[in-house]
Amino acid sequence: MISEKATVMQNNTICIPKKLRQKLNIKPKDKLMMILKGDSMQVKKYSPTILKDLVGIGKEAYKSYGGGEAYLRKERESWN
Repeated sequence: MISEKATVMQNNTICIPKKLRQKLNIKPKDKLMMILKGDSMQVKKYSPTILKDLVGIGKEAYKSYGGGEAYLRKERESWN
């Protein structure tokens, strides 16, 4: 595991440390996927297949509402 500190710049851009850019082969204009989990953020190099990795990621978030379907049903009912 590699742990490096990154800095949020004045314009809210994040400078990714060179060691991490090299390890993930990140080049200028590459896209990254940022995933928030609790109070931490996971950053992955974006690829079209990463969307498959995200399926179900919010499942735990809606548990307190009785599940995603129950949350959506209640939300839609509030529109009327």
